Amino acid sequence: MDVPPSYTAQPPSGPATNGEGALPTYTFPTKFVIGGVQTEGLLVTVPQIKGHLALLNAFAELEKDVQAWPRNILNMPFNGEKRWTWFVHMAVERFDRWVRALKQTDDSIAIEDVLPPTDVLMVWHSYMLNPRWYAEDGQRLEPILGPLHSIGRKLAASLDRLPEILSAPPSTRRVELFKGRLLLPFDPRESAPIIVNKFISCPTCRSLVEAPFMKPGGEGYFQAKFSAKCSCGLKIDKQMLAARKLAENIARRGEAPDSYLPGTFFTDFKKATQTASTAIKSGVIKKAARWSNIVTVGISATPAFDEQECRNILIECDNSLPKLRALLAPFAKKLLGRIMSAHLDPMVYSVELAGAVMRQGSFVDKMADFGWTKPGYFDAPQDEAALHHAIARYHAFLDLLQSSPVNFFVPTLDIDLVWHTHQLCADKYQGDCMLYVSRFIDHDDKVDGFKLSNGFDLTCRAWQDRFKIQYTYCGCPLPGNTIGQRLSRFLSTKKPLESTPSIFAPMDRPDCYTATHASEHNGVHFIPCNPRAVAETQKRYTEHQARLKRRQEREEKRKREAAMDRDAYNNPYVHSGAFLYPVPYYAAPVYVGYGGGGGGGGGGCGGGCGGGCGGG
Repeated sequence: MDVPPSYTAQPPSGPATNGEGALPTYTFPTKFVIGGVQTEGLLVTVPQIKGHLALLNAFAELEKDVQAWPRNILNMPFNGEKRWTWFVHMAVERFDRWVRALKQTDDSIAIEDVLPPTDVLMVWHSYMLNPRWYAEDGQRLEPILGPLHSIGRKLAASLDRLPEILSAPPSTRRVELFKGRLLLPFDPRESAPIIVNKFISCPTCRSLVEAPFMKPGGEGYFQAKFSAKCSCGLKIDKQMLAARKLAENIARRGEAPDSYLPGTFFTDFKKATQTASTAIKSGVIKKAARWSNIVTVGISATPAFDEQECRNILIECDNSLPKLRALLAPFAKKLLGRIMSAHLDPMVYSVELAGAVMRQGSFVDKMADFGWTKPGYFDAPQDEAALHHAIARYHAFLDLLQSSPVNFFVPTLDIDLVWHTHQLCADKYQGDCMLYVSRFIDHDDKVDGFKLSNGFDLTCRAWQDRFKIQYTYCGCPLPGNTIGQRLSRFLSTKKPLESTPSIFAPMDRPDCYTATHASEHNGVHFIPCNPRAVAETQKRYTEHQARLKRRQEREEKRKREAAMDRDAYNNPYVHSGAFLYPVPYYAAPVYVGYGGGGGGGGGGCGGGCGGGCGGG
């Protein structure tokens, strides 16, 4: 894809919907070349993107609705941000219960009747946007997640129908199916006063312990200081539950997919990592065997022996997740971060779902701020052309990824929208990646702020070199160090070549320019647990913020002293500077305070991120 495909400009058929004059209409390509291979058609279509935008609109409206709920709902925080965090945790709980209630035959039900409520759909959506974990979990945990993936295929085939489905009241069958399976109201507001606690199994004696979601002192299951006491005397916290999950995964034997550790079953080097998984498990089990009078190594897999080995491991690490990590480290080596990142939360999923939804929220907000999620926003052909440009840029982005397997590339917001839409078609996404990019491209939803900043700088230069056209048009100063500073001065004043119009350039309108801003909603700040590393990280972030502040000040001075070539600096689609304030990310999940209380997460080591490229 060294040369952008040609397209034909035609006389305008009518005025643009924004009233700013007529825009040309285009005949866009229906095929692209990625890595030397021509696609059979578009990997993502305009109707699919419109369906995805309808989904994002439903999420944005849901958040507005939750913020307007009356204060008389039991345990609901009054503070807006903490209220939404509490609601997201509630949605994750409802999602988990819905998944476990699904049946193998549910894929025969019409999509408009089998879709869950919007809050549950929101969690599922964020899960799918971690495509490698979503794919691996579906394979490793097929008995639990098989029905979810079957319905996911049905959803993928119906993306273009979502505007119609989501704009109508839920069908009677859809409501009754959810209520009948979960014994909970379909409406999350009606469900909130009912679903107030969770029964957890004690990590050691396996007795059921009732844990309220919220407690005045902050010890509720959704809260940072969660604590529950078992009748056996054990004081249980979230890290202890996560340690139990990891110990179970280590102890489970056999040849079934779930006998392999998360992060080792679906990789680019599957055979090697699966072999490594077996060796890792064997090493830890032998290390912990001294706590048992029964020699379990080499014995056929049975639940009783698996449980004995699990308990041996927990005794060896004193029910501590950090100690279990240390026990695992000599055997796991480079796989350690990936394995640990799948055990940040006690739930069966390898993604910490509440955090994933919260990170995805900033992307939803940006799409809503652009106006792109409004029903009918892209109905006019002139406006729909913006989505065609985004599709073209996404195909080019995949070509860039194929051309440089080792580099870390960061998408812009418009490219990320198309990329997200592609990931909602999980099976097709996997097949397209292998066919055109020759490897599975993960969509990492937790990336260190430095890596994002440097990756975006690299992407701008690589895009310019490959396609001879600039990557971003939003007008904000580019991230990076000295190269990025020079590139910023060059690109922010450079217009697309008028003589060679390109589908890789956005339409000449403010929202399209702003949509070429870096997609940094997955930017996180990893907190090390080593004191020296903490100090070094803090120093780097302080220096990084100071550099970006100076760069922004220079950019403001330029804006005052010279007339800019495009409207991006003075348009209503304002956005924050890229990567200036990464979202803090801790090993523990996000939590919510009680009432007006504080949230926050626990300390620990940030989990490893999947390979591939940035964005999210």
